[in-house]
Amino acid sequence: MSKSVILFTRGTMGDIYPFLHIGRKLKTLGCDIIFMSNFRYRDNAEQEGFEFVALDDEAWFDYLNNVPESKRKLPALLKLYKDIIPATTEKELALIESKIESPENTIILAHSNDYMTSMMAKEKYNIPLHLCVLAPSFVHSIQFFESVCKNASLQVNQVRENVGLLPVQDWEQWVRGFNDVFAFWPQWFSCGKSNEVQEMENVGFPSVGHVDQNALQPEVTKFIDSEKKVVAISHGTSRPFRDNYFCDAIEACRNTGRKLLVITPFREYVPDNISEDKDVLVVDYCPFHELIPQIDLLIHHGGIGTVRESIASGTPQLIIGKGYDRPHNGRIVKGLTVGDWIAPNALSSETIKASIELILNSEDIASSCELHKEYMVEHQVENKFYSKILE
Repeated sequence: MSKSVILFTRGTMGDIYPFLHIGRKLKTLGCDIIFMSNFRYRDNAEQEGFEFVALDDEAWFDYLNNVPESKRKLPALLKLYKDIIPATTEKELALIESKIESPENTIILAHSNDYMTSMMAKEKYNIPLHLCVLAPSFVHSIQFFESVCKNASLQVNQVRENVGLLPVQDWEQWVRGFNDVFAFWPQWFSCGKSNEVQEMENVGFPSVGHVDQNALQPEVTKFIDSEKKVVAISHGTSRPFRDNYFCDAIEACRNTGRKLLVITPFREYVPDNISEDKDVLVVDYCPFHELIPQIDLLIHHGGIGTVRESIASGTPQLIIGKGYDRPHNGRIVKGLTVGDWIAPNALSSETIKASIELILNSEDIASSCELHKEYMVEHQVENKFYSKILE
């Protein structure tokens, strides 16, 4: 009987692509893949031949992925999770239960930022749980999860009682009840910092370029096929953290002899008259695995997936990101000399322009990008990861 693997992740595409890659590899090893995530990733999962289970709907997705800045500080986030846990955990646990045909033949791989339901499933149905940490700063998510549990202990234990589990007394021990925890980056990407979870094992970067098979749009190919250097700017699949994010980049590139490709589905953050500028092109989307090797610099929000793709392409990057893993990834990129980063509160057209000039005129950054491009080939996810979770 083939192994049934539940992949539990949600968020933006940076949280989804690695799990799609892991699922694809496991599928080639004979596993049945059940992909549990936000409703909008159904097509991505089904294109890979996975069974898909939606954990939310459009209204709930927009609510959780566009949390106002005022609610992102720790006290507000803890309150948010206190409200969310009763509303979602029992439903999600029932969804997992409905997909377990044989507990002894089922395993869960869960994103470290979101494993409340998976932990309860491990305990209730006696199935292994393997935690996947996608970026160095996400190591702290385990500690944050402990804070959430302590702050919402009444709510969590009420859910546990409702599903037939005993109350938790020692939250520090409970949140570390997973079978394994894997770090999806090589040790050199940590810039020498030690892991804060003793049992965590570095297994290398997941290769995600093949997941998106779309070709580069003809208008983009035509735009970048010139003697001018091309700078691209994106904020991934999320809204920019500041209204002037794209406007400042456009202003920074004007009158520099460089073209700017703006990639965002959120056109309200781009000036209305931008079509009048022949050196600026705005598109909703680009397949990064096709685009990044053909441009001179990528400015982005600092998501780990985009960082990884840029390093793999040998393309320098400028990170301007806020929240989640983004600032930490920016500092790592700068420390590796494969680009630069701008602190969120320092964002302006002047700081962007200065960083662009620094990056594109630096021989050290150019040579370091080539060196780390070679490193990437050697440090993809190792087969021992797959052997370990299937043993």
